[in-house]
Amino acid sequence: MTASVGCVLAGAGSWGRLIAAELARVPGMTLHYVVDPADGDPVPGAERVARLETALADPAVTAVLVVSPNDLHVPLALEAVEAGRHVLLEKPVALTVAELDPLVVAAERSRCVVMPDHLMRYYAPLIAVRDAVAAGCVGEPLAVQIERRDLLVRSKPWLQQRTRVGGMLYQSTCHEFDLARWIAGDIVEISSHAAPRRIAPEPLDYGDLVVSQVRFASGAVGQIWSCMTDPTMQYRGIVTGTEGTLWFDLYDACVAWRRLDGGSDELRWAPGDQWSPLAWIRAGGIGAGEAEALHALLAGFRDACLGVAPAPITLADGVAATELAQAGYRSIAEGRPVQLPLAGDERRRLTYLEPTTKEPA
Repeated sequence: MTASVGCVLAGAGSWGRLIAAELARVPGMTLHYVVDPADGDPVPGAERVARLETALADPAVTAVLVVSPNDLHVPLALEAVEAGRHVLLEKPVALTVAELDPLVVAAERSRCVVMPDHLMRYYAPLIAVRDAVAAGCVGEPLAVQIERRDLLVRSKPWLQQRTRVGGMLYQSTCHEFDLARWIAGDIVEISSHAAPRRIAPEPLDYGDLVVSQVRFASGAVGQIWSCMTDPTMQYRGIVTGTEGTLWFDLYDACVAWRRLDGGSDELRWAPGDQWSPLAWIRAGGIGAGEAEALHALLAGFRDACLGVAPAPITLADGVAATELAQAGYRSIAEGRPVQLPLAGDERRRLTYLEPTTKEPA
């Protein structure tokens, strides 16, 4: 590969440094700058600067990887796109759909790629789930259930603040919202329910257990169970259709299905826990399955920047995940289902600031 994408990493936290390390192994990508106003560990081969505009003044820069706190995603992405640079944008892409409007317009006008970092679309077992359902292994999907139980540590102050994170539906569940849409199509209704108390020992000012019921445009129904303070650490799901049922266990790397006509199949990957949080602990940074997924995501972004292939994940996908989180918090605040798409003032409403005030101390 002769063409190269010159990159800037906007944000040098733990995830940003992991991206930088993997980017160094992707042919056709070169990291020139790291933008981070705080002092921190150097990133090999990259110059640290305090402001993005400094890096954008270099014509060797063609793309910006935004890995900042959530409330800074849109300002940094918009600055990059208005300077004619492509953007890999960490999830959630924003905290309201209205704030994304200028970015959508700027991306269309400049023809720059803005690709959300929905990394889980590159996990091999989840690709197998999506492909099997798309191939009709269970017939027409009627119901989708996704259960995510993590034991996360939110030690950084910004990760404890809903004004910066937006809450769990943005920080974590946006992955499951995107996965549900990827499997079964657009979602047109959401009803979310928050647990009455927080579980995490950290001083979070937002809830860490939310159960959401959704309805797809096809009429299918779904449930997304999200808990970020659960010692069982599970990631499982079920897709039931007109001709059978598929189930998966991401942390055991198993996908299986059985049909009403007696047909069945099972897929397994080894080691089985390479996508689980335990793989992070053993590897001291990132598990083999997630590293492979990150490599593929970066390669897909590179190809989109070079015009070799369209972006495999679009800005519209990121908008949809943000809209579901925003609508989910509105559902919690109002105690009723919310229809999608959001319209009018509801697109600007900071719903993530509302529900916590109703939670017990």
